[in-house]
Amino acid sequence: MGINERKEREKVELRGLILKGAMEVFLEEGFENTSIRRIAERVEYSPGTIYVYFKDKDEILHELHIVAFQQLMVAMQKTEMHPEPLDQLYAIGDSYITFALANPQLYELMFVLRAPMKAIHPDCEWEEGFRTYHYFRDVAAKAIDKGQLKPIDPEVLCVTLWATVHGLVTLHLRERFQMIPPDQIEPIIRHCLRQLLQQYEAK
Repeated sequence: MGINERKEREKVELRGLILKGAMEVFLEEGFENTSIRRIAERVEYSPGTIYVYFKDKDEILHELHIVAFQQLMVAMQKTEMHPEPLDQLYAIGDSYITFALANPQLYELMFVLRAPMKAIHPDCEWEEGFRTYHYFRDVAAKAIDKGQLKPIDPEVLCVTLWATVHGLVTLHLRERFQMIPPDQIEPIIRHCLRQLLQQYEAK
């Protein structure tokens, strides 16, 4: 490996280290209470080094959102192996649950951590987040158009499904299901999704 290649690899590794450290601090202390200095302390580099890679903590949070939603999108797109949109819709729900439970820190950052929209994007756009939602909504719309689901506004359907699963996942991640045996929680979450979606199926 040449000197330039090694330097480039080191830059990528350091950028990843900064993102990982920032995520930990954001989740522990909240976005508003986090400073570049605190992130620098976590990764054991100077604040000046952080500024070489990111202009401020808003840009760091935006980058973390991009990475997280890209990973979620990849997981959702794997459901395209199902030729029927209704089957794919069930699979998307399952992939969402799997992603959330396998990546609790990322999930918290994406959907639980409170942060100003300017931290996500200067002009309040949220491209990666919107892309995953629109993908989900388009599959639901196809299932409705094919008569596999009752005629309902796909926006209403998606918000209902998403809010329900998000609530269940978040309760689990925040350890609010202590009345339920641990090995039963995930199957219950998946069953709730299936049961809810079945109510919208065209009979």
